[in-house]
Amino acid sequence: AWVVRGGGDPLPWIEKYGKRIVAVHVKDIAKPGEGVDEDGWSDVGHGTIDWAGLIKALRAKSAAKYYVMEQDNPNDIERFARRSIAAARTY
Repeated sequence: AWVVRGGGDPLPWIEKYGKRIVAVHVKDIAKPGEGVDEDGWSDVGHGTIDWAGLIKALRAKSAAKYYVMEQDNPNDIERFARRSIAAARTY
């Protein structure tokens, strides 16, 4: 999410550094007008990041074994965990 928030595309990073990637920090950026009270973040899989596409690329090109989900300021931590885990299971 930080690469995207900075205006970049994570796919070239995965291509270039894939074999060095062993852990992935999973966050999602809220859609415009949403998540204002959560500092612009979203539950994983419910924001603007194409996690399905990124996970596919990570599985094909990286050595990633660990995926750590985070949301800096969730209003409801249980909702964040439940929805994010449910979304991650679809990838």
